[in-house]
Amino acid sequence: MFHEPKTKEEAAAYRYGRCGGNLLGNGYEHGKCAAEVTDGWTYRQCAKKPEHGPDALYCKMHEKRLKAANV
Repeated sequence: MFHEPKTKEEAAAYRYGRCGGNLLGNGYEHGKCAAEVTDGWTYRQCAKKPEHGPDALYCKMHEKRLKAANV
């Protein structure tokens, strides 16, 4: 996980999936987890429902990874 926002403002300011083919990237979608994940070729925002972690920004799986990384 590369992008780990702590507030909704940080998540809204970030652009997901910036690359040579998508220079502007994609904005934060409020109904999705704030973690940036890969599908093998590109990076995108996790599609799971956010209900956990700081400011309820993460899905259960990424909230666990966030806790493990901050220990």
